Amino acid sequence: MPRPTILAVCSLAIGIVVRAQAPVQPNAGQAPPVFRAGVDLVQLDVLALDRERRPVRGLTAAEFTITEAGRPQMIDAFTEVAVAMPSTEGAAWTRDIGSDVVSNDVQTRRLVMIVLDDGFTAADRGEPAVTPRVAKRIIGELGPDDLAAVIFTHIGRFQNFTADRTKLLAAVASFLPRNLAGGLPLGCQLRVGGCAINALTRAAQALRDAPAGRKVLFYIGPGVRGNFSDPEAATLPQEVRDMLQALQLANISVYTVDPRGLMTAAPGADDTEIELAGATGGRRIVNTNEPEALVPGMFAENGSYYLLGYRSTNSSTGFRRVEVKVNRPGVTVRTRSGYYATRVKPSGKPAPALIDQALGRGLPTGDLPLQVAVATFAVPGRRQAEVVMVARLQEPATERATPRRVEVVAAAFDSGWKSRGAYRQTMEVTSAASKGASVFEYEVHSRLPLPPGRYEVRVGVESGGRAGSAFVDVNVPDFGKDRLSASSLVLSRAPVVPQAGTNMAASLTSAVPTTVRAFHSTDTVDALVRVYQGGKDRLTPVDVSTRIVDATDRAVRDDRTTLGAEQFSRERAADVRTTLPVGQLAPGQYLLTITMRLGTRAVTRQARFTVR
Repeated sequence: MPRPTILAVCSLAIGIVVRAQAPVQPNAGQAPPVFRAGVDLVQLDVLALDRERRPVRGLTAAEFTITEAGRPQMIDAFTEVAVAMPSTEGAAWTRDIGSDVVSNDVQTRRLVMIVLDDGFTAADRGEPAVTPRVAKRIIGELGPDDLAAVIFTHIGRFQNFTADRTKLLAAVASFLPRNLAGGLPLGCQLRVGGCAINALTRAAQALRDAPAGRKVLFYIGPGVRGNFSDPEAATLPQEVRDMLQALQLANISVYTVDPRGLMTAAPGADDTEIELAGATGGRRIVNTNEPEALVPGMFAENGSYYLLGYRSTNSSTGFRRVEVKVNRPGVTVRTRSGYYATRVKPSGKPAPALIDQALGRGLPTGDLPLQVAVATFAVPGRRQAEVVMVARLQEPATERATPRRVEVVAAAFDSGWKSRGAYRQTMEVTSAASKGASVFEYEVHSRLPLPPGRYEVRVGVESGGRAGSAFVDVNVPDFGKDRLSASSLVLSRAPVVPQAGTNMAASLTSAVPTTVRAFHSTDTVDALVRVYQGGKDRLTPVDVSTRIVDATDRAVRDDRTTLGAEQFSRERAADVRTTLPVGQLAPGQYLLTITMRLGTRAVTRQARFTVR
């Protein structure tokens, strides 16, 4: 399998992970936008703002005009998208904790990338405090359907795209300025623009595969030198040209935030952020000691936008300037200033298989809808754990039982983007004859041995000429060494989802893991966590609390028990099992939390679920 193209920032990499939530919907009565890839249809997402920078709603395609290189262009696709705003209702966990099941559904969702410039940020001008404050405020302003990622220009705990705010905040907490008394880190000294240019380029390359929708990049850092007012200037460094081209092609709006605060001398006119924000339809924040106070306004102006598409009448290559106007008094528009047009020469090589294309993209693909959950267990006598991936597929139902060839690939990569193993299987799946059902749903398993560490696991499936992929963050504990550790939280349901192929978890647990997190009152739902006491110390009792809260944070179950030392096996493991009382719960959202304590040590596993 070819090495996937992934967002690499200096010595680290980032894959794009999405969580299973409903996509943002356009206005009632309007069809979702459909844009074809390539230069056939140029896509623009346009902010229309009043004099107070508030979004103007209800504009029509007839009120917009587009010119490219001064020539009018005909609008072929148009829709308005309203982004769901953050809600203060309900418990904090409903906003902060994402699902443990990931999906490849990214259609028309707002993608927010937070880039922290640790390579160029100094340690003595207030930036160490201001930078994380701004990033935390950005995370706090995320809407219920937004996906965000945190990356660094040099070193840091990157976080793939997720709706889980706790993971995003953990990544921000790892921020540490690297521009010390000796100057920039060596790796950044050797790059044009420090490490920022490279980071922004890689971010844009990863987001180029994203479907139609708003893509916002927040760069928090002092910026780097370079006049970008003329993208075609002969003096423009190639690295800068590549960055601008990548940002334009990905249709990303860049918002730059300078954490240096009030300065006696204004930044020079050749600072990167001046033209970078303007060229991409973003906004520049500079010369303020409280830049985080302006974050809500930046999100508000991105709360509604218009997707426009046109087929260019321009046959030239190079940079094409684009101007968008709206025929309504007092309304201004912000969008990218143009894009780079290139001619793609046929390589003569056969195209990669659909499944390999899906795994190699910067974002998960939704051609074949997928939902994926992982379960990690220790294996007696081995340092490597076993990671079981469960993927749920939904395919069109047929009136007759129809066999279909299904190929599944799972590949794991560590934080340095080194391949740590792959599993490929091909099977024949026969769908049951359906009378009235629109989809045929089933689950497939994959399994990989992995040593302790943090990984991104990519799962791809190809069936019926369609392929899909989903990317999962996996943390493998050192089960044999850690004094207290635990497996993943596994949910199983009866009736079971039809399964294709082998139950890869059968030799690890009697539970049959499922990706289902929405249950009916008639379902039987069990939860399992396996507790481990590593090392060679004497086994001791472990206190266990099992708590279920509703969307108002009211506890509907709060049980406490103790696992005695005698309940642990020779492998120093014991199971915590509980049956969820779905038949006694009102319809709504719930959070299951199982916490295990041994002395001062505690391990927690959580899962969101819904009762219909």
